Amino acid sequence: EPPPAAAGLHGGIWQALCSRMMTDIHRNNAMSEEERESSLRKVVLPIPGDPPGRVLNLIEDPKGVISVGATGSVLWPASMALVRLLDAQVPSQVSSPRKLSGVELGAGLGAVGLFLAVYKGLRVVVSEVPDSVPLLQRNVEECLKDGAATGAEAKAAPLRWGDMSHMAPLGTFDVVVGSDITYRQDCLDDLLYSAEVLLAPGGRFLLSLQDRLGEANSLEAACQRRGCKILSKEAAEIHEDDVEFQDVVARDYCRGEDGIVKVWLYDLAPKTWKPASGTPAAD
Repeated sequence: EPPPAAAGLHGGIWQALCSRMMTDIHRNNAMSEEERESSLRKVVLPIPGDPPGRVLNLIEDPKGVISVGATGSVLWPASMALVRLLDAQVPSQVSSPRKLSGVELGAGLGAVGLFLAVYKGLRVVVSEVPDSVPLLQRNVEECLKDGAATGAEAKAAPLRWGDMSHMAPLGTFDVVVGSDITYRQDCLDDLLYSAEVLLAPGGRFLLSLQDRLGEANSLEAACQRRGCKILSKEAAEIHEDDVEFQDVVARDYCRGEDGIVKVWLYDLAPKTWKPASGTPAAD
């Protein structure tokens, strides 16, 4: 059974993660540096829509040689749904004299935040718990060396939700995003508090999550506790052939028998949300 700290985690996912973590630890102790490097997996993530040909070059760590036991070491389907939403709703800042800023919480590989940096021109911080920052930094470097990323601004930073020593130096952001970071009930209040601290006046707070049993309900209950308003909730689908999700945990606990991953997209307004200067307050 999951311990109290992981009470909100689906039992099947918890068991798979524990099994994988122990296997990773034993294997990693016997691996050379060259073997560890060769175990990393490069992923080319196609970005749908116009202009065609957009991709993100990412690095997964399926054997946990950099991020042992971390769920963020592989690509998860809900990130793709959030990228699609942001592509449609966030205007390009490439030629803007005052670029918008964004932060991705619990970024894992950083796919969502790096999309905003590379293809929307935002100044982006992708954040993770300290132990997971090395893999995240590798992904920042991998994406920014691509020719399409000329002029892109992105950096990796440690951020443990609720920790002001991590949040205060970062300042505030026009866009706060997170993908598949709501599976632990015990962390939801800290997540929402972090968004309260990090979101600039008039900013947007967007989350995506897979349609796991009880997860959306837990998030909505946490929103009610913290006075976070749900501005919209939309359903989305990621089809099996849209993106190749190779990891066993991502594959076995996400996809339905029909080969479709069902995702919820939330647009939220934390209780501290304020309109931008000169903008009427939301109802």
